[in-house]
Order: sequence, then structure tokens, then C-alpha cells
Amino acid sequence: MQYQLAVPLTFREVVGALVVTFAVGFGVGFGVGFGVGFGVGFGITRTRTWASWRTDGRGAKDGRGASKSAMAGGGASLGLGATTPVAGSRRASADAGLADGAGRPIGLNASGGSGPASVDAGRALARGLTARIDPSTKDTMTPTRRPVTTDRRKRADGPGPMVWGISGWCSTRVAQRGARYALGIAELLQGPRSPGLGWLDGPVSLPRRTLHSGEMDLHVIGPLASAAERAAVDALLGPPRSSWTGGQRGLDARDARASGGGHAARSQRDLLLPALHAVQDRIGWISQPALNYISRRLSVPPAEAYGVATFYALYATRPRPPVMAHVCDDIACRIAGAERICEDLTRTVGPEGEAARDGRVGWMRSPCLGLCDLAPAAMVTRAGDASNVSSSAPIDAAGILARLDGATLDRPPLPVRQAGDPGLRLLRRVGVVDPRSLTAYRASGGYAALSGAIELGPEGVIAEVTAARLMGRGGAAFPTGRKWAAVAIQPAQPHYLVCNADESEPGTFKDRVLLEGDPFAIVEAMTIAAFATGASLGYLYLRGEYPEAAAAVRHAIDAARAAGLLGWNILGSDLTFDIELRRGAGAYICGEETALFESIEGKRGEPRNKPPFPVEVGLFGKPTVVNNVETLANIPLILELGGEAYAAIGTDGSTGPRLFCLSGHVERPGVYEVEFGATLGDLISLAGGVTGDRDIRAILLGGAAGVFVGPESLDLRLTFEATRAANATLGSGVIMVFDDTVDLVDTLRRIAQFFRDESCGQCVPCRVGSVRQEELLARLASGAPVRSREEELAMLGEIGQTMRDASICGLGQTASSAIESALRLPELVAL
Repeated sequence: MQYQLAVPLTFREVVGALVVTFAVGFGVGFGVGFGVGFGVGFGITRTRTWASWRTDGRGAKDGRGASKSAMAGGGASLGLGATTPVAGSRRASADAGLADGAGRPIGLNASGGSGPASVDAGRALARGLTARIDPSTKDTMTPTRRPVTTDRRKRADGPGPMVWGISGWCSTRVAQRGARYALGIAELLQGPRSPGLGWLDGPVSLPRRTLHSGEMDLHVIGPLASAAERAAVDALLGPPRSSWTGGQRGLDARDARASGGGHAARSQRDLLLPALHAVQDRIGWISQPALNYISRRLSVPPAEAYGVATFYALYATRPRPPVMAHVCDDIACRIAGAERICEDLTRTVGPEGEAARDGRVGWMRSPCLGLCDLAPAAMVTRAGDASNVSSSAPIDAAGILARLDGATLDRPPLPVRQAGDPGLRLLRRVGVVDPRSLTAYRASGGYAALSGAIELGPEGVIAEVTAARLMGRGGAAFPTGRKWAAVAIQPAQPHYLVCNADESEPGTFKDRVLLEGDPFAIVEAMTIAAFATGASLGYLYLRGEYPEAAAAVRHAIDAARAAGLLGWNILGSDLTFDIELRRGAGAYICGEETALFESIEGKRGEPRNKPPFPVEVGLFGKPTVVNNVETLANIPLILELGGEAYAAIGTDGSTGPRLFCLSGHVERPGVYEVEFGATLGDLISLAGGVTGDRDIRAILLGGAAGVFVGPESLDLRLTFEATRAANATLGSGVIMVFDDTVDLVDTLRRIAQFFRDESCGQCVPCRVGSVRQEELLARLASGAPVRSREEELAMLGEIGQTMRDASICGLGQTASSAIESALRLPELVAL
């Protein structure tokens, strides 16, 4: 990044600049303006010294009294108002000073003040000199003997005040160069000068030199964002209103002297991720000029914008082909042959990350894409005016090549394994009711729960949810009713609602099925939650790897809004609520609720320390309720059945139905709904048992942050209390089955790599511990430990304990859980 500023190269130019900028003002007089009701002026004439003290109404208004007083003294004044931290001082600095032949005030600020005064100084000085060159000699600056009046209108037709006391100090040539230097500064700071500057109208060709200084207003120069990049950002943010927010000079009359729209632009910081998405979707990557343009539009420091762009895996800040295939090589896809696909693509397309076929296409590895039930999987992104993102599974190298070449092959329909089962509650519409039809949704009982909620009132809704004893389904299992009640009583306004749809846990895909198969149910549930907690705006934060789910949710939100089910006076009540869809950009850590807040606010997805908790200080610093997709999917069911009836489903400690994601070596992978209390063996049987009737070697329960169990755990009841007693976890509902052909060492190393890559790096225990964990596994797997096996395993336990004790969030606290659980079972993995 380069900074440049016009700099005089000769000694005479330096002298001319100093004379013009400083000697003029101090040789004539000075003026100080205060915005407190009086002005002070002091001027020197040829024959006498005259001082004027006066109180002026205009001085009380904006500090112009000093300027008038100084002019009455027959001289010019040097505005020093920017150094006075009182109301009107900046205006006084701009107005106090030289006046040209037309009687216009000229601001000359030699005090180093900021704001309009310093921006106008160079040009003001240049204009002032225009009327001060003696046309008879063209060599010196001479004083005037004519009295000066304070009435600017009467001065308009006169010669105007002349500069006193500097005759013979500098020649016309030096003065002209000094004035051009001042004018060049003005041009650099605020753009082309105004016409009509007499002998300064010629081009200002100033030598330039790279300059680094912390005391000057430095501007980035170099390549500007392309028309396509600007158009992508402007399509999201609207056209810029002034040059201060990325527009061309002259769009606003105030451009020459004042910054406009800064506060409004900064208030849009939360649009940083959508703006980055807009450029990435249009161009395929985010260039530095595009990032600079986004920074100007949103008043975000470029360094911060760069930090955000490089935090998320889906953004590219280096050139990338417009068509990219993201090939999943995570756990489920790995055991389904992802490594063979990557090898085939290396032979046929080229190395990972490199452009191929005249720079048009490329491919790269990707963490879990949430298509574990259809593995192996890939996602193809196509940048351009008609950008497109689509996921494909199951797929092989030939299928990826076809999509890179432009083939548009639809993904198979959702594998709804229990479609039509009369016992289903959460999945009863998936695969049965058209997910794009609001009419069909309402015909199947949709929005009856919202009508009932409005009749109950907010307190009644919270009472029903509390009576249902609904526990969060995202992994933390926090009581939903208690969370809602805590937000509802907060006096701070506004309240926010966030639906956490950033399920990035390897092996988890239930939220995708709900959002693609029954999106209106989630929109209705969010509206009920907002009604109960007093939220007026909700955000549905969806992981960036779910393009089909994004399309389904966007359509559902638009359809609900058009039908009056979002917006003002919903269903004729006083309820006002709307939803914004926000796409993530590839960061597992954003599944943590406070990291999700940071991401929505346009920042790096780094978790916050707690307390304060989100119910008090959440999104944008306001009370916020956060629930994941499956938790919200239970809300309409609770209001339909009643809280007590819902609590009768399942067990005392785990109420209601539960969704589980079965993948790996099972015959029919997919999302299954059962009541709490079903056993692990029951779920595997629902999925058709192990593929090829092979033996089970291990089962990953709860996801990459869960635990491994052996086949002896098939009788384990899937409830919060039973898994807790067995030192296991339900987590996000993952059940991944591994048969006896799987290399579990490779699986453990991939889990360690996943946590190493997904650590946000904010806290040392996680940032360092996840790397050391992977290194230790690599040493054991290669048979080259630096100490005995027992000592290495002890070291691994210490690393895991440190991460659990000292990490800020759940990622670091659970990063070693699955690995340690597997190593505790020698029959599963031998290292």
C-alpha cells in the first residue's frame, strides 16, 4: 500500500510556501474566534494600531465576531479557532482570515487544526493571493492605503484588503510556486480546485515523492475498484451519497469542506459480510481495491476489513478462478471416498488451489458441507453477473468436472426416510408438503400456533414453553423457557432474536433438512419467539455452504412478508417483527452464539467473554435470545399440544421428540425423528443397519466435539441424563457409524486438523493446543514419538485438560473430547 503527498523539491519553493503560509498572517495580525458570544480582532495598519472588542449575536452563533473585528482593523487575520475546543471554534477558524476582492471569507488555518478549516487552508491561501499581486510591478506584494469597512457588501466592488508588511519578501515566482504548493495540498485533500483562480488556473504539476507520516491526512492511491466491483457493492448499499463514502467529487455541495454521511455509514458496519459476499459472488475473489472501496462505503478501517475478509474460509483475497469446486474431505465424505476424488482431480484438473483451463476453473478441499447423508459431496461456486452456488452429492470426479464445465445438474431430492409416518411431529411436512407454497403450509396447520400465541399473550407463551421443559437442541441443552423469560424482562430496547442455523459440526445436517423441507415452520417459530420476548427484528444466520437452504428461506421470508405475516400488525395484532437472512462465510466457530453476534455485526467471528450473557448484552449490545433451528421447530408443536402434553413425550429429564443425523456405514443415512429414550441400536436399525452387514467398529456420538463409543453401547438410551452418566453426549444429534474397514487413526487426525483450522485463534490454549494435539497424533501415527507412548498419551491428556480449563468457548473446551475418548479404547484404535 503506497501513500503520496505533493512535496516541494527546491529550497525556493519551500521558502515561498513558508512565506505565504505563515509570514503573511503573522505580519498582518491575528484573529481568534470563540463560540461563546464575543470576538477578538487585532489588526495593524500603516499608521496606527487599532484593536476592537465587540460582542456580536453572530459571534454567539458561530464564532464569526473575530473575523469581522480583524477585518475592521484594516488587516487580515489568521484563524486559530480550531485550537479552541468550544462550540463554533471550528467554524470560526474557517471564517476568520483573509478576504478576497469579492469579499468572501477565506479560511487559513496554520494551527494544525482538523476538520473543514485545515481542508480549506491551501485553496483559501491560493485564492487570497490572487487579489494581492501588484499588477504594475508583478514583483512584490504591496499594502493598501484605503480604509476597510466591515460591511462585506460594500467591499465587493473595491480592491479589497491588501497584505501589509511583507513588501519585498518574495518575488512573484516564489509566491506563485508557494501558492501552487498550497493549492496542490488542497487538491490532494479534497479534489480539483474551483475555476477562476486567475494566474493559478494553469495545471498544477507538482513533483511527487512517497511520504510516510502520522501527522498528515494520508490517502490510499493506486488501482481503484473496477466498475464491476463497485457495481456489486452499490447494488447492496445503494449509490454513494458523497465523495466521503466512495462517490465521485462534487456529488454533494459540502464535499469541498465537510464530511457527510460518516455516522450513517458507520452504522452499516453489519453489512460488511454481505458486501464481501457481493464482491466474491461477482468477481470470484476480493481484491485490495474492492476491499478499499467497501471500507470507504462503510467507514471501516481497511485493516479491519482485511482482518474480517481473511478470517472466513469462503472469502478469497488472492486471485481465484471464477469457477471453483469445493470438495469435502471431512469425516463422512472421507470414509465414502473423498481422497480418491481429490487424487482424480489432481490428475485431470491440476493441483489443489491452482487455476486450470486458461484460468477459468479450479478446485480446493473443504471441511464438512453438511451433506453427510449423501456423501461424498462438493459445492461449486460460479462468479459473474449471474453468480450461482450449488451443492452436489453424491458425486465423483467426473461429476465435478462436468459442473466445472458448465453442466447444471440438480442435487437429488431430500432423502426423507420417514416420509408419511403418522407418528412424526417435527418432520411431518418434510417431503409431503410443498416447501415453496405458503398456501400449502397454512392448509397443513401452519400459522395456527402463531394465532394461538397472540391469544395467549407473551407471558402465556413463555409459560407454555417453560412447562414443556424444552431443552436447547444445539448441544448446550439450556432450558428454552428460562432463556426467553430472561430476555423478556430486560428493560433495554430493542430486543433481538437470532436463529442459529450455522450447523458446521461434521456429521450434522438436520437444520438443512428442516430449512429446505419446511422453511415456513421456522419463520413462524421465530415470529412466536419474537412475540414472547419482545423482539422486533430477527436474524437467521445460515452457514454459507447451504445455498439451497438459503434460497428456500429467502422465498419463505418474502412470501410471509407479502402475506402480512411479517412486518407491521401481524395477524391484526400489535406484533411488529421482521427477519433478515444472513449468510455465513465458512467459520465453524460462528456456531458459538457470541461469535455469531460478532459475525452479524461485521467483525471476525471471535467469541466474547461471559458474563455479560446474551440475554442482557447480546447482538449490538442489546438483550438477545438465540435458539438453533431444531429448538425453534419445537415451538409450534408446544403451542399446538400444550406445554404439559409436550412434556409427557420422552422422559422426565428429556422431553419431546428429537432429531438425529445418521451417516457413515449405514444403509439409509438421513435425519430420523424419535422420542427421547430410544436406544442407539434403535436408531441404527431405523437406518437399515450397517452397510453390507459388516461389524461395527466404532460410533461417533455428538459430532467431532462428541465422543467415540464401541458396539457395546448399542443399548445406550439417547437422553441427556443417560448419555451424561455414560460420559458421552448427544451434542448436535450426530450418530456416525464406522465399520471394521475404517482407519480410525486417519479419522482422528482429520478431527484434529478440523479443530486446528477452525480455531479462531483468540485464546492461547485453543490456538496452540489444537496445533500441538495434531502434531502429537502425527508423531504417534508415523511411529516417531519424541518420548515413550505412555508419555505422549499423558501429554495429550494434559493438552486436552488445559484446553478444557482455559479456553474461552466450547470449541477449545471440546476439541480433544473425541480423540481422547478413542484413545481410551485400545480395541478401537492402536497408536
